[in-house]
Amino acid sequence: MNFKQKLGYMFIGSLFTLTGYILASLGGDTTHAQQDEQVIDKIVCRELEVVNKEGKEVVHIRAAVNGGLVNIYNNKEKRIANIGAERHMQGDGMVGVWNKEGNPVGTLYANIDGSGIIDIRNKYGHIIAILGASVSKGKVILELFNNEKLGVGMAATESGGIVSVRNNEGISVVNLEGKLSGEGLVHVSDKEGDSIIVLEPNTNRTGGVVEVYGKEAKGYARIGATPDGGFMVVGDNARKDVVFIRATPNGGFIQTYKGGWRTH
Repeated sequence: MNFKQKLGYMFIGSLFTLTGYILASLGGDTTHAQQDEQVIDKIVCRELEVVNKEGKEVVHIRAAVNGGLVNIYNNKEKRIANIGAERHMQGDGMVGVWNKEGNPVGTLYANIDGSGIIDIRNKYGHIIAILGASVSKGKVILELFNNEKLGVGMAATESGGIVSVRNNEGISVVNLEGKLSGEGLVHVSDKEGDSIIVLEPNTNRTGGVVEVYGKEAKGYARIGATPDGGFMVVGDNARKDVVFIRATPNGGFIQTYKGGWRTH
């Protein structure tokens, strides 16, 4: 091998070495650039969509009427959760949960007075329960629904608590509640809402009283306890007492009314 051949080989080797160095430098710069692009201090926008590897939207963030809104979707593009400002509540917060069919099953939001409410729904999106605070008194309430109609309501009141049971027409037929005096009351009504049975302490607090009413709450009978025993009063459709029976220390007596009271 002569000198010229050696010089040629040396030139080619040097050229390969230089090319490798340049390519390595370019690759290093690209890697650093990619690393720099992954560090973002702040993004400013009015709307942002996040997609999965199939290109389907899974998170949607945007500005809403009264604030911000975040929607989360499953792989079938059904909304399953959201966080945001409720547009009907003047900017109060709301958290919603949906099932895989896209029907709402639970919501946490603010009442019109700023208190909290949780509603629970069945798989079709119909409300079955509401837990929250009463708007007027700020007390806790619980309402249970049947076929989208209120079936049972429970609440704390100024005099204690109350439980109300309603029929399929939404009419209250049974009430259990505390009175301002600290005593209890049971009230039963017919399907029209007219009183048929009332159970409560009597006025002098010496026992209990049961009142039974006829159709449209007209005729009635009242049975109660006294310090001496018991009594019963029967009234006519005009809501006037016509029969009075009472136990006394010496026995008992019966009074009837027809233009005036008569003792038997």
